[in-house]
Amino acid sequence: MIIKRKYVSPIMTVILSVLLVGNMSVQAAGVVSNGTMGQVTSDASLPAPPDTFSETAVLMDADTGKVLYGKGENDIRYPASITKLMTLLLAVENASLEDQVTFTETGVREVTPDSGNIGMQVGEVMSMESCLYAAIIQSANEVSTQIAEYVGGTEEHFIEMMNQKAQELGCKNTHFVNANGMPDENHYSTAYDMALIMQAGLKNETFREIIRTPSYTIPATNMSKKRKLHTHLPLLAEESAFYYEGCLGGKTGLTTAAQNTMVVAAQRDGSTYIVVTMRDAELSKNCTDSINLLDYAFNNVQKAPEPSPTPEPTSAPGPEPEKFQETEPASAITESPAEMEQPQSQKTGSLAEYRDILLIIMAGMVVILLILCIALAGKKRRKRRR
Repeated sequence: MIIKRKYVSPIMTVILSVLLVGNMSVQAAGVVSNGTMGQVTSDASLPAPPDTFSETAVLMDADTGKVLYGKGENDIRYPASITKLMTLLLAVENASLEDQVTFTETGVREVTPDSGNIGMQVGEVMSMESCLYAAIIQSANEVSTQIAEYVGGTEEHFIEMMNQKAQELGCKNTHFVNANGMPDENHYSTAYDMALIMQAGLKNETFREIIRTPSYTIPATNMSKKRKLHTHLPLLAEESAFYYEGCLGGKTGLTTAAQNTMVVAAQRDGSTYIVVTMRDAELSKNCTDSINLLDYAFNNVQKAPEPSPTPEPTSAPGPEPEKFQETEPASAITESPAEMEQPQSQKTGSLAEYRDILLIIMAGMVVILLILCIALAGKKRRKRRR
């Protein structure tokens, strides 16, 4: 089938237009709307939720993935150091705590006076366990980058792993370009996506142990004396006015563009909830919002009670019935985050879903246009033969 040259130009114009619109759609999916308060949605079966200071926020039931409160939970913002929760998750899944990590120029380049670090040096050796505590408790940027290089082989491959993991967990509006959350316009996420990452992390016992540890001492290394670390998360620190009973830990973040961000989880009476708050002018506002939302969940959500064992019927004495071994109850969290219930706004309002639909429609238009052009060319050839 041959298409005459005079038809090639308009066809190529249409194809290029489709590609351009598609590229614009991909870029639009990463637009960060700093300074805009998100729209509030909540579970209609619950009382009215508390007001919050954060630009975007989410309250998620960690056991079911259900969103009980959302405030622009799918609106894109810069995550800052809460990024390190994904770094921690991948590290505990792909490395051993006993691994010995030797620091290279890759990690040490992040040692700057204006960023969180613990002063690591080229050639210094530290266990993976100490690295992970330094990344979460001290929010050490250079350690997070070195973890990325060690686990991924290269920093670039680890970042690919981060984005792949985000997709597997069901994150729709997240894109990472580093392992520590340092400012970059192409490094972004949402309150809902960060809750999914936290939910996945809570299933890993090593992850849980590290985020719930308020203090840790890094043993002396080949190039440094021991280092003492203490949490930056007020809800986890007993001396803080914002200390929250049942707090399982989490992570804070802070950059100029992101302002204060926070991910926190708490557990009481067998129920676990996750709160993510993004872009607050003060950390105290993140804390206030998180505490109010956690209290709201614990005070208002009624979980189905455990079924009572059925009493055995009484009968006349007889042979002792055969005994069966009881099986242990399944964990409260058994589904993968990608299978968890998605919020309504995630199902119907996702910009990424509209983008895909638009691309499919435009691809169809290109095919139709090609068919019409070919038919027109054939018609003109037949006329000349007559």
